[in-house]
Amino acid sequence: MNVTLLPSRSVRTRSLGSALLAFAFLLGGCASDSYQRVPIPEPAAAIPAYHARVFVVRDDQVVGRDRHVDVLASGRSIGRLGPASFLCWDQRAGDVVLQLIFDRPAPDGGGIEGLSRLTLTAGETAYVRISLQSAPELSSEKAAVGMPTAERLSEAEGRAIVDSSAPAPFDGSR
Repeated sequence: MNVTLLPSRSVRTRSLGSALLAFAFLLGGCASDSYQRVPIPEPAAAIPAYHARVFVVRDDQVVGRDRHVDVLASGRSIGRLGPASFLCWDQRAGDVVLQLIFDRPAPDGGGIEGLSRLTLTAGETAYVRISLQSAPELSSEKAAVGMPTAERLSEAEGRAIVDSSAPAPFDGSR
C-alpha cells in the first residue's frame, strides 16, 4: 500500500504566505530602485507650449539588474531607473543631452557614463530606451560592459514598452 503524506493545510498556508511575502519584498526592492525627481505630467494633460513629453524606459535585461541608472537631461537630474521602469517629464523643445550613469563601480571608483543627444520638437512625445551593453563592442576600444546606451523608439514601439513597464514614483526630496 502506497501512502503519500500531504502537508497539513496550516503548513501549505504558511508556505503560500511566506512565498507571497518574499515576492512582495522582491517587488518592493525593485520599486525602490526607481524614483523621479521632477514632476510627472498627468497622462491626459496637454503638452505645454514649446515643450515635448519625454519617456525614458529601461529594459528588463539581465545585465545590471541589481543596479540603477541615473538619468540627467542637460545637467538636470530627472531620476533613477531600475529594471523595467520608466521616467516621464515635459522638457523644453530643442537639443537635450541625456547623461546616463550606471552605478556599476568602475576601476576609477565612479560609475559608467553614457551620453546621448536628443532633439525634441515642440508638442511631440519622444520615447527613449536605455540598455546596458552586455559585451564589449569589437569596433570600440572604449566600450565597457555595463555602458548605458540610449535608442530613440517609434511611438508604437515606445508606447508598447512603456505599457509593460512601471513608472518611477515621484520623490522630489531626493
